[in-house]
Amino acid sequence: MKSISEDLIIDIRKLLDIEKEYNKYVYETKGPETKQEIEVYLKNIMSKAKDAYTLRHKILLNSEEIDIIQIRDNGVKEILSKIRENKDKFYSVSAHIQFSGLLNGNRDDNKKISTDLSDQLLSDDDLLLKFHGSFSYIDYYIRRIKVGPIIYTSYLPIALKQYFSEVRQAYAFGLYRSSIIMCRSVLEISLYDKLKRKKLISNITSNVTDMKKYFDDKLFELIKITKNNNIINKHLSDRCHEIREIANKVLHLKEDEIKVAEDDVLKMIKDTLEIVEYLYK
Repeated sequence: MKSISEDLIIDIRKLLDIEKEYNKYVYETKGPETKQEIEVYLKNIMSKAKDAYTLRHKILLNSEEIDIIQIRDNGVKEILSKIRENKDKFYSVSAHIQFSGLLNGNRDDNKKISTDLSDQLLSDDDLLLKFHGSFSYIDYYIRRIKVGPIIYTSYLPIALKQYFSEVRQAYAFGLYRSSIIMCRSVLEISLYDKLKRKKLISNITSNVTDMKKYFDDKLFELIKITKNNNIINKHLSDRCHEIREIANKVLHLKEDEIKVAEDDVLKMIKDTLEIVEYLYK
């Protein structure tokens, strides 16, 4: 049984073959003269164009199924790259879109030939069933409810709102490592903002010569300055360092995989919430 990656490579080569056949038929076949010949000619063109469009659509769907693909054929690699960026130029595919536009004319929307990817995906019942079969919307809402909103009094940086929203979304979708990394970002944004507004740190980094070291040590220093200035207590400082250390392990992977449990991630998010709400109470 072929893998999705193998099928995808085979389909790209098939698409290239269809494109060659289409161009050869259009540009090298003797022009039709009789009405019957014209009908046959147009029918063949439309059939090849439809086959090309359908195969390209299949390639797009299969590319959604995989996160990585190894391709040694440079030609296939280039075509897939162009399809991914929607920069491929297949005359056969373009012809199908043009033919469909002409045929649609004044048809009702439910009878039109769709050439829009969004419309095609919406009309694919199997795709909808597949999505709901692999994802529980109940779990999604339960996770969002478990996290809850940030409760603050008067001011909250826009960036902090946006990043926390992504923490919540990532956790709700079960993207736990992403949640951890975003928690670190939320923590850094909130500490930096608090110290900057209290004029306890400079916004200038012109004296920094090693930017990598600066960013690696930045959160550690922010936690240290915040605690030394009695903005947070030891309990919250310890929570900050715990978040920083776990997130750093995820960011700077030294092993094959770091396994994270849902409950542990929820605790980290709750700890992050506690710190943020303390800073902006």
